[in-house]
Amino acid sequence: MDANLLGIFVTVAVAHFLALLSPGPDFVIVVKSAIRNSGKNALGVALGIATANAVYIGLCLIGVGSILAASVPIMITLKVIGGLFLIYLAVQAIRARKGGMKILMLLSLKYPTRPRLFANSAQALCLGY
Repeated sequence: MDANLLGIFVTVAVAHFLALLSPGPDFVIVVKSAIRNSGKNALGVALGIATANAVYIGLCLIGVGSILAASVPIMITLKVIGGLFLIYLAVQAIRARKGGMKILMLLSLKYPTRPRLFANSAQALCLGY
């Protein structure tokens, strides 16, 4: 591996680590999981967050955004799919029952790693923007 690339990776990793120290949504979900569940579940949530962030950082470092920007049809297709997904989420949020949030919370307690892993992995769609 090139020394310059390794230096960039270490810089990004340190900046990412410092950003993780500040409280945010990921911090809140790990603490919530630790309070409501065992420490093992909180560790699983933290592992899911770290894994998704590592994938996202890796995609950024290899330049997926620039590759997508060079291919206009693929970029337009991804934007349309992303827009349709956002519309779907909006419709589902409008149609949701008030008790639906309770069911979602129960599912997130049963499978604590999966929602965060998906949510953080979905950030990779932002690479082209």
